[in-house]
Amino acid sequence: MRTLELQVTVSALGAGTDTAPHLRYGLIEAIHLDYAATAAAGTDVTISCVDGPGPDLTILTVANANTDAWFYPRTVANTLAGVAQAVYDVKVPFKGYLKLTVADGGVSIVDCVTATIFYSN
Repeated sequence: MRTLELQVTVSALGAGTDTAPHLRYGLIEAIHLDYAATAAAGTDVTISCVDGPGPDLTILTVANANTDAWFYPRTVANTLAGVAQAVYDVKVPFKGYLKLTVADGGVSIVDCVTATIFYSN
């Protein structure tokens, strides 16, 4: 298993991004979000995969939060007929640059959100 840590210091507008410097690929296993003690209660976080071979992919969105937590993003599989199944039990595949975006995090907070992404390939 591999890990990647992305960290955002928000601007005076409460927003910021951090994008991994290298293209990565694999399956998302888990994501841990660690908020600064002074992060606003309405902090919005998005983990995405950008600039890959296909369209950008949103992996996880957490709105209006500031409590450290673990997440295990999953998606649905399809039947052989192309029909989506009802159970979200498939790890999210990705290929591109992983990106952490923070909005409404407060005013100029250093290390407002740290995301540790666990993935396998």
